[in-house]
Amino acid sequence: MKTFLVSFFCCISFIQAQLSDSLTTAIQRKIDADSLMSVSIAIVQNGTVSYHHFGSIEKDKNQSPTPTTLFEIGSLSKVFTGMIFADAVLQNELKENDTLGAFIPNLKPRMAKITLMELASHHSGLPRLPNNLIKEGFDMQNPYRLYDEVALLDYLQNNEPNSIKKYEYSNLGMGILGYILAKKQDISYEERLKQFINNAQMNDTHVAIDSTKQGQWATGYDAKHKVAPFWDLNILAGAGGIRSNVTDLSKFCLSIFNPTHKLHAAFNKSLAQKVPSRGKLQVGMAWSWFEERGFALHNGGTGGFVSFMAIHPAKQTAVIILSNSAKGMDGTIDKLGLTIMKSF
Repeated sequence: MKTFLVSFFCCISFIQAQLSDSLTTAIQRKIDADSLMSVSIAIVQNGTVSYHHFGSIEKDKNQSPTPTTLFEIGSLSKVFTGMIFADAVLQNELKENDTLGAFIPNLKPRMAKITLMELASHHSGLPRLPNNLIKEGFDMQNPYRLYDEVALLDYLQNNEPNSIKKYEYSNLGMGILGYILAKKQDISYEERLKQFINNAQMNDTHVAIDSTKQGQWATGYDAKHKVAPFWDLNILAGAGGIRSNVTDLSKFCLSIFNPTHKLHAAFNKSLAQKVPSRGKLQVGMAWSWFEERGFALHNGGTGGFVSFMAIHPAKQTAVIILSNSAKGMDGTIDKLGLTIMKSF
């Protein structure tokens, strides 16, 4: 592991968005050591996209991922939720200081006063997960499957957030924001997502599994290389329920770089107001911001998939990494993504 990580940070150079030989070798070595199943990378630079694929999308088969191979993107979904919220603010549909009490009845005093911006920036005082997530029928391999609107409302109406508002990463909080965004228009979160990305031609980006695209899916594997079931985030879909591929996520980044596209405005709005998070990072509406390097980033993971995205708006550069191995949640995918970004 240490040898591999050292190789990430040594002798890396990029020419016209191509991976260096040293980095390519390091990724392949990691896959050959059975630590990762496959890795799919897209590098967006100056309006062009290059794709780089490693490993196999199914164990014991030599089937490399392609630009259209589908993966769960886990918490990378949060940047979509944050930007949908940003767009709603720009359209005067919602305000940053709108409170939970305006949308959900019978809340306790502190719960009712949580603002949508506090949800988006992980400063709501809510925990990472609700205390009623585990109940009869709970499945650790698909932990959110039974968590529906009834369970969410029961939590919200019978609990209070921490009285001290500081950064605390919350799947629950972002899931609530996604729920409110959908509830505002009386549609599903998936429908709200589709409205937002409809002009970006992201036809492979969904919440529900599209049975017509069965042949595009990578098989997910847990940290022990066992097949992992897909996750159903149910009512908390806004926290991590999206599925996509490097082609669509590249289109997402290219739309952000296009000053006439609504995703460009939403991205800028999502980072207009930032507060401290961890270390050198700040957080806006879901996006983390690395001020020292001038780029936004987020990652994600489910039971069998890992994701990473970073966007440098000034340099019109982005890096997207998807993997079908939860083993990548040990920091390997994050380090790879940051190494590529820091090389530009």
